[in-house]
Amino acid sequence: MDAITELIIKIVIFLIILFAVGYFFKRFAANGKLSLNKSKYIESIDRYIITNDKWLEIIKIGDKNLLIAITPQGVHELRELDEEDLHEIYREENVNLFASVLEKYTKK
Repeated sequence: MDAITELIIKIVIFLIILFAVGYFFKRFAANGKLSLNKSKYIESIDRYIITNDKWLEIIKIGDKNLLIAITPQGVHELRELDEEDLHEIYREENVNLFASVLEKYTKK
């Protein structure tokens, strides 16, 4: 009985440590503090998730701002955004800023 109790205690302690590490990893990754792919030439400005494996993203490469679509089949450049379009995003006080700029281009 003593060996079984000791084994159960070790398993419980292991599971607590495992969940704690997972919790803290998820918190740091969600806040953007933990990033494995930082680049000094490419900056992700905003992201709009459509489904788990499909999203739209605004990226800055040098002085160009690009709207790209990421899907399981690949990455597709949708259009180049002007600097004034991005300033419009920062000036608006709407909560869903990315959606408002996307709506502007889909209405044309």
